[in-house]
Formats: sequence, structure tokens, C-alpha cells
Amino acid sequence: MPQKIEVYASVFNHIFQFILGVAVVAILCPSPSVYII
Repeated sequence: MPQKIEVYASVFNHIFQFILGVAVVAILCPSPSVYII
């Protein structure tokens, strides 16, 4: 069980960093192509 939780936490961390990166890009250079993703 603990291993499964660690995997989910790792995946969530990667997804969170990806969303955060997309948000930063959207703020720094607002363009229609960014919001399609």
C-alpha cells in the first residue's frame, strides 16, 4: 500500500508542476494557442 501511495504522490507532483508551468507560460505570454492546451 505505501508504495502505491508514493507512486500516486509522485504522479500528482508531476501533474501539478506541469499545470503550474502551463499557468506561468499563459501569464507570461498570453496567446490563443496556450489556452487550447
